[in-house]
Amino acid sequence: LYNGLVEEEGPPEQIFGAPKSERLKQFIRNIG
Repeated sequence: LYNGLVEEEGPPEQIFGAPKSERLKQFIRNIG
């Protein structure tokens, strides 16, 4: 979610394995 909107949808393997949004890619890099 970002500003109350869903940015990515799909199974966890897809969302975390091949994120589409740049914001999610950055988030995963920061927590990894």
